Amino acid sequence: MVVICDLNEYRRCVRDFQIPLLNTLFETLHALCNLLVVEPSNLKQMCTVDQLACLDRTVLMNFVQLRADYKTAKIVNQFR
Repeated sequence: MVVICDLNEYRRCVRDFQIPLLNTLFETLHALCNLLVVEPSNLKQMCTVDQLACLDRTVLMNFVQLRADYKTAKIVNQFR
C-alpha cells in the first residue's frame, strides 16, 4: 500500500512537468501497482483496464508474481 501512496506523490509532481507521455507512463505504473493490492478475484478484470490492456501479458504476469499471495491464492490459475 505504501508504494501506491508514494506513486501518487510522484504522479502529482510529474503532472507539473506537463509532458503527456510522462503522465501516461506514470498512470500505467500506477495501474500496474494496483495489481499488487487488489483482491485476487479482481485481478483478471484489472488487467483489462485501459492503461494495462495494451501491455504484454508477460509484463502483467511479472507484476502479479510480486504479490505476497501469488502462490497461496493460486493466482496463476486465473491467467490460463
